[in-house]
Amino acid sequence: MQLDLGDTHGYGPMALVTQARKEAKANRRANDFDEIWCVFDCDEHPGVSQALNEARQAGVRTALSNPCFELWLVLHAEDQTAHIDRHSAQRRCRQLGLTKDKAIPADQASRLQEGYECARLRAQALEQRHKQSGDPPESNPSSGVWRLVERLLGAASAS
Repeated sequence: MQLDLGDTHGYGPMALVTQARKEAKANRRANDFDEIWCVFDCDEHPGVSQALNEARQAGVRTALSNPCFELWLVLHAEDQTAHIDRHSAQRRCRQLGLTKDKAIPADQASRLQEGYECARLRAQALEQRHKQSGDPPESNPSSGVWRLVERLLGAASAS
């Protein structure tokens, strides 16, 4: 099995949140979902702050990585505390063998599972560092993907 990290077909954060808001509104009537999440990164997308605010207002949870999702993967293998651009994060991810052609190779799944706890702690430490310096917790570098993973792990253990 391979997780594709490729193109989201032109969906930026605002488009994802707009769709999620529609799903959340429909879900209030049907009650099909416990939670609705948007997972996106900053890259060079405009309106990330607005997307986060609108998601919050709609009750849609977010997992934001800044600058990109690949940072979350890098945190499984090593610390990244300095500001990093998306190209450098993607390159480092490839150097670590965690991605190939915008996908996670199947043979890396266990490595990521084993590194999850370190990645979570590193991501939490980045948020604390940003808060202590007076910056928003989602400043570069940061990743909130651990929150989604924790929810999924909790749901899996409850069933």
